[in-house]
Amino acid sequence: THGRPVAPGEPANLTVFDPAESWHVVPAELASKSRNTPFVGLALKGKVKHTLLHGEPTVLIGAAQR
Repeated sequence: THGRPVAPGEPANLTVFDPAESWHVVPAELASKSRNTPFVGLALKGKVKHTLLHGEPTVLIGAAQR
C-alpha cells in the first residue's frame, strides 16, 4: 500500500507537514509513551499537522488520535 498514487479508490496514507512552523519540545506534549528525550526545550522548525493511515486520521491538528 505504500508508494501508491493519490487517487480515488487508493488507500490514503498521507502526511500534512508545515515546514515553517516553529515549536519547542515539551515531553508532556509528545505522543510517545516515553517522556525521555535529548531535545527537551529545543526550538525546532517543521511540524506534522495531520496524518492518515488507510484513510483513517491518526494525527489531527498535531494531536495523536490513537
